Amino acid sequence: MGSTLEQLTASIETRIDFLDKSFAGRTDPGAWREAGQAYRDMMADLIASEGAKYRTTNGTYELTLASIRTSCTAGDHGLIKAWLRKAKAKCEARRVSP
Repeated sequence: MGSTLEQLTASIETRIDFLDKSFAGRTDPGAWREAGQAYRDMMADLIASEGAKYRTTNGTYELTLASIRTSCTAGDHGLIKAWLRKAKAKCEARRVSP
């Protein structure tokens, strides 16, 4: 724990970009399963290393990380991307605040 929001955001964005490129264009039957597992692994790492809070309820995925809470119904992939959008907006707001 202890990454700044900017560091955490950059790290997660790099990981998402890598995973998206790794699975882009794959149509084999195992691709969705492997991609899903990769995002579950990322979520487990965020829980262990950054103290993220994660839960699923009735098809809604929820993540709280670095005091930013988000929810999504599109699985871990969509949830992490939704969190990243909110985190980037918060970083940007900090840069433009007087």
